[in-house]
Amino acid sequence: MMGTRSRLTAPEWDAFSRYSRHLLRWAPGELRKIKRKFWRRVRVRQRAEMRAEMKGVGA
Repeated sequence: MMGTRSRLTAPEWDAFSRYSRHLLRWAPGELRKIKRKFWRRVRVRQRAEMRAEMKGVGA
């Protein structure tokens, strides 16, 4: 799963960046919410790619 963090929004960039995590103040649970939302979007996109690939193989 190389290169999955290519399309980050601004809050996601701040949540994943070690440098900005120490600069910004986060509310309790805010980082977890941002990261869960991001990884869910990644899983949905990968699932769609896999289904499209399998559809091409089965045809």
